[in-house]
Amino acid sequence: MPTSTTSGLNILGTYPIINKQMSSIDDNGVETLSYAFTVKTADVYKYVPSKDDEYYGPNGEMVPPSSFFDPSTSSLRSKYLVTSVSIDNLNGGLTQIVVNTAGTKNSDTPPKIRLLPNYPLIFGLKGVTPDETYGTTYEINIGNGGSRTGFGVMLTFITKNTIEAEVGIYTSLSNKLMPPSFRDAKLPTPNRQPFYYTSPANPEPQSSQTVSFTSQYFGFICGETTYTKIGGVIVFQLIYREMGSAYSSICPTTGGACETNTLYNFN
Repeated sequence: MPTSTTSGLNILGTYPIINKQMSSIDDNGVETLSYAFTVKTADVYKYVPSKDDEYYGPNGEMVPPSSFFDPSTSSLRSKYLVTSVSIDNLNGGLTQIVVNTAGTKNSDTPPKIRLLPNYPLIFGLKGVTPDETYGTTYEINIGNGGSRTGFGVMLTFITKNTIEAEVGIYTSLSNKLMPPSFRDAKLPTPNRQPFYYTSPANPEPQSSQTVSFTSQYFGFICGETTYTKIGGVIVFQLIYREMGSAYSSICPTTGGACETNTLYNFN
């Protein structure tokens, strides 16, 4: 059995000597596993993995032990990949290595949902933005058109760090209408559903012009998709915001070119 002395202490055991193993899980469900262990300095590079290597301990485990995961969640677990490695040379020809890995036992955790200010307001969200009582068909179908008085809806959630998962999120959610729920979590409810509206060309009183209005409301659309890869996990952030436009057209009753005015255009 090898024996070495460092800082006045005798270290006994078969290398690598495990000093500490730590685990923590953040709010999104990303688990960080850290391994601190001591080896002979001469053998240090035998124990140093590369970034993004699959890793489950200092004895070179490249697959998780059979007891590492709950079999009932095996389809949801991700790989645990190396995020960083630090090396600290000690006295007595020894070196301490700390390997940090990240992954998850459940890649289907519920999303975190936040409302963000300073987004466009057309009709807004139920219970958050008042559903205005409009007096005319025109008002019902045009909306507010406030540039920075509404809310965006941000979803933060994780997936496995795979090309299939990454492409799947972009295909199913990016640039799409906000769903009523995601992973069993209820999302905010919009005051209006998407529609297209064109009003009749009504003559203005005592005028030789007619006025009509056109609006198209797309609803809350995922217009911003960002992600961060952390070991075996991807953390996605999706932001939904109201998209739509409204225009007025003024046309002379005697014929000729019409004048089109943009009331708002949030696309």
